[in-house]
Amino acid sequence: MKAKQILDGSTMLRDMVQKHWSLLLLIFALCLVLIANNYLSERMVRETNALKKEVKELRFRQLSVEAAYMRLSRQSSVARMLDSAGIKESVVPPVRLSRHDDGNREEEN
Repeated sequence: MKAKQILDGSTMLRDMVQKHWSLLLLIFALCLVLIANNYLSERMVRETNALKKEVKELRFRQLSVEAAYMRLSRQSSVARMLDSAGIKESVVPPVRLSRHDDGNREEEN
């Protein structure tokens, strides 16, 4: 084949190329599918990495919120917050009440 025949397109008119036109079209279509699949997989990898990063940040945030909650729910922290509101912590232990069969109440310590 000469370069002139390739450049002017006369090689496309030959019998061999015309016989295998469907095969060339199939190869071209498969190349397009391969390129599209590559772009799709790269996009999914980027999304997966972004979601993994977001999950990692949310876990750190969850741990910090849980730590703050545990700090605020301690008895000393609650007593300090109530003291600033004017409510004092009781120093008297609770009294347990029980009922006897005769209906009288009795205090237990």
